[in-house]
Amino acid sequence: MTGALAWCLVLIVLFPAVVLAATSGAPVWVTQQVNAPGVAYRLFNSAAVGGQVSYHVLLPTDYNTSPARRYPVVYYLHGSNSVTAGIAPMSAAFRQAMDSGLMPPALVVFPNGLPFGMWCDAVGGAQPVESMVIPDLVAEVDTQWRTWPGPRARMVEGFSMGGYGAARMGLRWPALFGAVSMLGAGPLQLDFLIDDPNLNPIQLRRQILAEVYGNDPAVFEAQSPWRLAEGAVATLPPEYRLRQVIGSADFTVQYNRQFHDHLLALGLAHEWQELPVSVTRCRRSSERWATGSGTSTPGPWPMQMCCFAMVSSKALAQPCSLRCSLADSALSRAASSEALHGFAPRRCLVQCPQPTSMALTIFGT
Repeated sequence: MTGALAWCLVLIVLFPAVVLAATSGAPVWVTQQVNAPGVAYRLFNSAAVGGQVSYHVLLPTDYNTSPARRYPVVYYLHGSNSVTAGIAPMSAAFRQAMDSGLMPPALVVFPNGLPFGMWCDAVGGAQPVESMVIPDLVAEVDTQWRTWPGPRARMVEGFSMGGYGAARMGLRWPALFGAVSMLGAGPLQLDFLIDDPNLNPIQLRRQILAEVYGNDPAVFEAQSPWRLAEGAVATLPPEYRLRQVIGSADFTVQYNRQFHDHLLALGLAHEWQELPVSVTRCRRSSERWATGSGTSTPGPWPMQMCCFAMVSSKALAQPCSLRCSLADSALSRAASSEALHGFAPRRCLVQCPQPTSMALTIFGT
């Protein structure tokens, strides 16, 4: 693959090895500025926080030369541990997608969700992350930048902890967000302290449970996308879009599959993509797979199968891009399964012959 997605790096912050003390101390609401092409850095006063909060925003190429034009907005929620590490590579990939026509010109907002803020309001009020975003940051963005207000021009996407946050916010606030994109999302299980050696260290999870959820498993469950989906399914508008993407090699894959099945059981139509890769291990290369030794070897998967930087399904893996909803009945093998080197998606083999851009559908352009 060349051109728009010739280099694409996924933010690898899905609860890596961390120092547990990183979750302690006063929240740091103002980050260092990330210097990246087309990315602006701003501070705003958040009523929820009671002070200034930083955010970054990627501007479309023509933003400064088309003063009469308004733009849709993508809120991209980062994963855990590092707030700003993915802004430069993600903004570059989004910009390439816009410039090549894979998605329409849009503002991409990168909020500061704190390293382990979980994109929700912490019990006790010390970390009001969700209230900082909704309504404070949304109002700031619509006031300071030329946006199209309304859910059909606003979507939320996130990776790992950010995917968890995107699901939570999207299901709680469908009047604000017309689309949700969950990339390698977690945690999606109902038991945050479940005994699973594949998950993050139990000590880290215990500390997050205490600092964010008041050390109450019932609070964590009530905040979970699983429970929020149950409460939202009857009220979501018909044009609402939800996408869930996971790699078959990811350590959260079983919980993503369970959540996907839960959505199907609820009758909540959504797009499901399970790709034959680990979404946390994609690297910058269109034709090669970077190894731990620092060398490169020919990769088994085309880069479009492991690039999750954008909201456009066309920019992902067409053979893997499968829509899962109760309306779909023609179950079949993926049309181009040979492109997957014999891999057949594990679940929901609904042929999607012409994947469309979620952004194009939602933004109506």
